Amino acid sequence: MVKENSDYIYSVASTLEDADIGFKLWEPALNQHDGCNRRQQFRVQSKAHPKLTAIRNRVYINCSKVIDPHMLTMMDAEALAIILMADGSRKRIQLANSETSLYRLHTNGYSYGDNYMIAKAIKEKLGIPFDVEKQAANSWGLTLSRHFNRMFEDTVGPHILDSFMYKLGQQAPAKGGEIVCSSQRCEEVARNEQPRVSGRDIRINK
Repeated sequence: MVKENSDYIYSVASTLEDADIGFKLWEPALNQHDGCNRRQQFRVQSKAHPKLTAIRNRVYINCSKVIDPHMLTMMDAEALAIILMADGSRKRIQLANSETSLYRLHTNGYSYGDNYMIAKAIKEKLGIPFDVEKQAANSWGLTLSRHFNRMFEDTVGPHILDSFMYKLGQQAPAKGGEIVCSSQRCEEVARNEQPRVSGRDIRINK
């Protein structure tokens, strides 16, 4: 995550702490030698732990990311808000006499079938319908019908962290924030890269 989204990282760290899993918070050093305009990242890195290994073994099978059906039984408003913060986007749409929003969940790492299962769980648990749509070549994601925008916003709003409120159109980060959109190249793509040199540890929880 970019440093402006540090509240999300602290939230993840708090969850790890509650689960008694060691972690460190750190800022990787920026690579300033490839011509890219990158922003400071802020990360939480956990230690190897049996609980995390068990989760990974359920969501990665034969090196492919899959949906564990048990995970979907825990779908609630907070879980949907986390998906929006981590992998969602909001696009403003200008209509003839008004403006509306188009919400997408960029769950592109999953197959069509897995996206269908996610959409089905959201509909059954929260009553919010998402359509499975192709968002890029050979990748699928979820799109919300704009008729359900208000219901969606009221559902996830209480669980959205301050730095991500712009994804509900309520405020914008000072420098544009992290925009998740599979159809454009964003400088924030670098958030998934491993740093070439060591960074600065902020906190280590053993």
